[in-house]
Amino acid sequence: MKPQPRHHSTEHSAHGRPHRPRAASAVAIGLRPRRWQRWAVYLTTTLLVASGLAWLAAHYWLVAAGPFGDAQPSPLEPWALRVHGVVAYGFVFAFGSMSAAHIALGWRLRRHLASGVALTAAGTLLAASALLLYYAPADWHDAASLAHWGVGLALAPLLLVHLGQARAARRHRA
Repeated sequence: MKPQPRHHSTEHSAHGRPHRPRAASAVAIGLRPRRWQRWAVYLTTTLLVASGLAWLAAHYWLVAAGPFGDAQPSPLEPWALRVHGVVAYGFVFAFGSMSAAHIALGWRLRRHLASGVALTAAGTLLAASALLLYYAPADWHDAASLAHWGVGLALAPLLLVHLGQARAARRHRA
């Protein structure tokens, strides 16, 4: 009879559940987000940065003079904002889905803390500043807008640094 692998052990722990010892590779696999989560973050981050840049360009550079000399917003501006808002829901979902395993396990293992904390802080600041843009008093709008697009422009480079650290660590362990 062939011996059972260690990870299929049927021993029971003190709380009555089957005890399955974790191998070091299981921790590494649990730390890496699932493929759908990675692609959801890549796609939504790309679309958020693109739609945010489109809004910035439309709002600040594509302004046309109206018939009476007044500034007319670009027709691109409201569409860029709509796309940005819809995609933001997807980003919040993907980010939230990663908090249960990836973020919690990464914190416990102390892996890539600086870039992980920076990404988490950026996501939190973006969500908070977006709420301020919609619900705060009008005199807060300029500061909230500046904070939102400043942090938003930093999001992609922060994500690339975090991914680069993870890839380098996987190569080093291999």
